[in-house]
Amino acid sequence: MTTTSHAQNYEDIILWRALKHVERGTYIDIGAQDPVVDSVSLTFYKQAWRGVHIEPAAHYAEKLRKVRPDERVFEAAIASAEGAVPFFEIPEMGLNTADAAIARRHEAAGFHVRRIDVPSLPLSKVLDAVADRDVHWLRINVVGAEEQVIASWLPSPVRPWIIVVKSMVPNAPVPTHLAWERQLLALGYELIHFDGLNRFYVSIAHPELQAKFGADPNVLDDFVRAETPPFSAGLRHELPQAADEIARLNRQITDMEERARAARAQEKTLSRRLTVLEQQFNGIRASYAWKISAPLRSVERATGWSLHQARSWTSLKPGSRPRRMVRAIVVGLIGQVLKRPALSTLAKRSAARFPRINDRLRLMTYHQRAMSFMSQKRAPEDGQLDLSMEPQSVRLIYQRLMRARSNLDRLGQAGRAARGAKPWLAYVSPLPPEQSGIADYSAELLPELTRHYDVDVIVAQKDVSDPWINANCTVRDLTWFEQHAHGYDRIVYQFGNSLFHDHMFRLLDRYPGIVVLHDFYLGGLTAHLELYGGVSGFWASALYHSHGYTALRDRFDPAKEPDIVNNCPVNLSVLQRAQGVIVHSNYSRHLAQTHYGENFAKDWAIISFPRRLPDVIDRDAARAALGFGKNDFVICTFGILGETKLNQHLLDAWLMTPMAGGGNCHLIFVGQDSQNNPYCERLRRSISASPAKGRIRITGFVSPEVYRQYLLAADIAVQLRALSRGETSAAVFDCLAYGVPTIVNANGAMVELPEGSVVMMPDTLSIDDLADALTILRDKPEKRQALSQEARRVAVRHSPDQVAGRYHDAIETISRLAPATADVRALAEHASLVSAPLDDEAWLELARKLAEESPFQRGGIRQLLVDVSILAREDFKTGIQRVVRSQLLALLNDPPAGFRVEPVWLGDMDGRWHYRYARRYTLQLLGLPEDVLEDDPVEIAEGDVFYMPDFWTDGVVHATEAGLYAEWRARGVKTSFMVYDVLPLTRPEFFPDRFSEMHARWLNAVAHSGDRLICISQAVADETGQWLEANRAEALDHLEITALHLGADIAASAPTMGLPEDASTVLSQLSSRPSFLMVGTVEPRKGHLQTLAAFERLRAEGADVNLVIVGAEGWKGIPQDQRRTIPTIVEKLRHHPELGRRLFWLEGISDEYLEKVYATCICLIAASEDEGFGLPLIEAARHRIPILARDIPVFREVAGAHASYFDSKDPDAMARAIEDWLALHSKGEHARSGDMPWLTWAENVERLKTILLHDAPERTEAPGVLLDAPAARPLARTA
Repeated sequence: MTTTSHAQNYEDIILWRALKHVERGTYIDIGAQDPVVDSVSLTFYKQAWRGVHIEPAAHYAEKLRKVRPDERVFEAAIASAEGAVPFFEIPEMGLNTADAAIARRHEAAGFHVRRIDVPSLPLSKVLDAVADRDVHWLRINVVGAEEQVIASWLPSPVRPWIIVVKSMVPNAPVPTHLAWERQLLALGYELIHFDGLNRFYVSIAHPELQAKFGADPNVLDDFVRAETPPFSAGLRHELPQAADEIARLNRQITDMEERARAARAQEKTLSRRLTVLEQQFNGIRASYAWKISAPLRSVERATGWSLHQARSWTSLKPGSRPRRMVRAIVVGLIGQVLKRPALSTLAKRSAARFPRINDRLRLMTYHQRAMSFMSQKRAPEDGQLDLSMEPQSVRLIYQRLMRARSNLDRLGQAGRAARGAKPWLAYVSPLPPEQSGIADYSAELLPELTRHYDVDVIVAQKDVSDPWINANCTVRDLTWFEQHAHGYDRIVYQFGNSLFHDHMFRLLDRYPGIVVLHDFYLGGLTAHLELYGGVSGFWASALYHSHGYTALRDRFDPAKEPDIVNNCPVNLSVLQRAQGVIVHSNYSRHLAQTHYGENFAKDWAIISFPRRLPDVIDRDAARAALGFGKNDFVICTFGILGETKLNQHLLDAWLMTPMAGGGNCHLIFVGQDSQNNPYCERLRRSISASPAKGRIRITGFVSPEVYRQYLLAADIAVQLRALSRGETSAAVFDCLAYGVPTIVNANGAMVELPEGSVVMMPDTLSIDDLADALTILRDKPEKRQALSQEARRVAVRHSPDQVAGRYHDAIETISRLAPATADVRALAEHASLVSAPLDDEAWLELARKLAEESPFQRGGIRQLLVDVSILAREDFKTGIQRVVRSQLLALLNDPPAGFRVEPVWLGDMDGRWHYRYARRYTLQLLGLPEDVLEDDPVEIAEGDVFYMPDFWTDGVVHATEAGLYAEWRARGVKTSFMVYDVLPLTRPEFFPDRFSEMHARWLNAVAHSGDRLICISQAVADETGQWLEANRAEALDHLEITALHLGADIAASAPTMGLPEDASTVLSQLSSRPSFLMVGTVEPRKGHLQTLAAFERLRAEGADVNLVIVGAEGWKGIPQDQRRTIPTIVEKLRHHPELGRRLFWLEGISDEYLEKVYATCICLIAASEDEGFGLPLIEAARHRIPILARDIPVFREVAGAHASYFDSKDPDAMARAIEDWLALHSKGEHARSGDMPWLTWAENVERLKTILLHDAPERTEAPGVLLDAPAARPLARTA
């Protein structure tokens, strides 16, 4: 019988071929959509099968109920639990999804996406509903949510015979199965077929079905295609939308042509200005003065270059050129000697006679080799495409994919060949003979780890001295590893805060693996690489990435730099790039959550230190070898000496006990001290001054054999710590393993030691308490015996075989759950599936998709993105830019809890509107070197907050049209825009012809793109709400409008500095007679012409007063005929007969100069006919200067009863108002501004943070209700 196929890709034919022998079977269709068009189940329904449909879209669910009344329909999405989940609909197009990233891509492609919340239930509940019968096939068509569906399967025991999963990204040749296939296979299924769109799996309980697969649908299946074209409905729906889109584009083209004409006019104006400037410049270069000064300029350049070179070559600081050059020469000579067997043998014998020099040369060689690896530039293996437009995560993943593809091309399948039953593990770590605790740790762990893995050890050192490792592991260098990394099943990095690990940063970037973090703080290593290793900007970049601008600013403060090295972990990039993290204590996890948020580190594995119990304990032999008698009482402390080990504390406590006076008690510091460390110098002096100095010893570095002898000989061990950096003390576990009664303090990870295994002192312990503890243990051998027994019992749990087992469990769990971007095998598989050339955009698109699916973990730290787009390009010193500077500085100095403040700027490079971090501008603002950070593209995440105090009409409009803000909001970013005024809409007569239209487009854009508008006054908030209600009422359904007054303390706004040469003369003239002050850019609405005329009348009547106008000429960049009254005002000012005598126009002066001008004036005149706020009123009040203001609502709002007012636009009336004010002033009866309430910028920003970060309130009034910020409080201020 001929079968009719209704499915999109003939899935029903493949299933029917395998299952047509089953009568009245059962199916489950998840993401069923239409009951006819593209239906996989319709063929079976016609053959009397019945099933269950899961469909969250209401219109599809209703269709299914109507057409299939005898089947069960769950109108829900599959998720981990019952409840509600977000769902994105594209009406009538069949592209619905629960994946926000896929929805954004559809929206960017021009589809209308509607977000709704739908009910959810786990797959286990659906399966349990049919547990009474066999389920023959189950289809999963959930567009991005496959992993969640499969994860919700258990605990149901139901196993359908066949599973079909749509496994390609919609409309793209990109597979998705790597994210979820392992979970499905673990449920008892085998992959049996891939049809180019779907993957088919057969239950291991039904192997007889496997033979039915293999061939795609063909003529032997005896089927025909359904007559209904699968996409016709969607295409019909698209036609009217396409027509609307064409009309919209035509309107946009017309608008752009108008803008182009205006731009061409502006270009002509700028071209004329440029010609004038070029002529002036050429005149200077042709002048006699320029020519005769040429030799001097050459000498100056040559002298500067010579001084720079001299300083760089004569400095002997660590990391200087001479020291780096000497190191390279010495290492090169060592390499040449080692190539000659006779010389090599002689050199090794000679070096053995001088251990300290030998150790120094070995470390120097190691560091030089690792540094040459770290300083390699980008290689061809990192890819060919330009990544400047891509965020850091996409760049990283793209380069990882390129490395994978390069290795596959070079090695073919030989590089990934099977190696046997055990997985192949790359173990990256220093190893003996390097003097590193991690090298010893690895040497103890590896013999047990090889029971679980085939192990290659990856080293940066020349040789490995451990005979067991050489005999049982393959030793590989870094170059070999880079060429074969993608053949490994697992990679483990043993990471610590020393030079033995510097090469691992670069390896981890390229080849992700599991990081075993021995030291939580990596500040010492990262600082060393920048300061002494020649890796420019490495520490600064890592410091910024981990801790933001505050830490970076302290790094460049010489007084704070040492504290930054010690107190900042600087490890976030390592943690984010790792496949997973293993630490040795809960304390490390606590540190991560403290620095990076409560949600960080929740999936870290905690594995204790491995320590092997000694095979034989021969205490007498050890004591004899060390020169102690049987009755001597020996107290030891183990480890490198230093301030964090509290060695002086121990010495002072021991000297207080009776043991210091006895003849058979010894205090031994087993470890290396530093010859140049002031703390160690003081310790040695204290020992030398003690009467018991003959029984106190600092051993220096000891061999492993001597170290074990001291452990055997010790009666008591004391292991104290201060300022723990998350590391676990190996020496403490050695003491436990050897049964040495040990005293510790509750610092860092040591607080986690089991009760009874050590004597636990308080973290901050007194010398008296420590002396008492030493005396008690000395006098109570039974207590020492109990401690020894419990210590060894605890140590058994830390045996290497048990620790290796935990390692294996952690490694396999991490690898199973890790995303493809953090797994070298998965990266290689992705790379092998892409057939495009290496310079094809398909590689970059795959990297973007993978980055979106697996973003960097940020824990609980969110971003507050502050738009400084105009300010970052050029500071025009306008009032708006002062606001932006002031708020930005306050936010940088005091970020909101749980947020990092990140200034950003908007641009349209390569035709793409996007944001970049404004790092270079911020560094300049903070007075830091600008070249240590790059302006990378912004990476957003749910919970971030965007705030735009800067004002750029065109940029915001274009970004809105490009869907940038819509995408951010869809991804969970809250957006807020500052509104300074709506004057071009309410008073268009004061602005150029197109300003009203441009401002309307901008306000429409921010209303569409914003969650909140923050207005600088209640007057502006009222006007904004009224305009939107009249022109875009629907925006008020989601938009919150609030008011926040600006701050006024200039000192907090990064004030500009500098005084002109004539400043003192001008200030003296202002002080010589009463001076009235106007502050603000010269614009038509500011009332300059009326004020000038009023003062001319006053002077004509004999008044001897000054008028001071502070403000630059406005709107210089637009055609003259559009500047309204500005040319008239400027002409009148520049040629006024009183200019420089009783009229002063101070253009573009610094904030420092403005402060002095305020101090010399008796009254501020605020003559503007309309304003958004009136910042000069606040500044005048701050200086306690009286105010005479035009009677407009915003000035009443700002100044209230603390100002005098006039309301006429007539110059004579204004002159009378000034005369009246002078009369009141002479009697002391004028309104005083000193008690006017105003905010500092710090107070403004505190309220701003409250507004930006609070959840939208419940609305009890009509949409668009205005939400006021807390009212300003009166603040007494002195001038």
